[in-house]
Amino acid sequence: MKVTCPRCKNEPEVYLYYYDDQIINQQYIPASNIQHTARIKGKAICPFCGAEIVKTFSKVITKEDIISLTVEERGEDL
Repeated sequence: MKVTCPRCKNEPEVYLYYYDDQIINQQYIPASNIQHTARIKGKAICPFCGAEIVKTFSKVITKEDIISLTVEERGEDL
């Protein structure tokens, strides 16, 4: 993946080490409106200057996404 180094501003192609994975639930009014956000951090070392590169990724996921991840991949029907 290409990322921008915060120190030297180069854009090296690096492999990220992923960590700190989370699924965050946010509830809005009305109370039945819940939003799920998947979030993970990726870390690499810049091959040009040696600085640590940290990037956070996040995506809103639906109930259907969660069902797909947990049920359909195991070959079970909904």
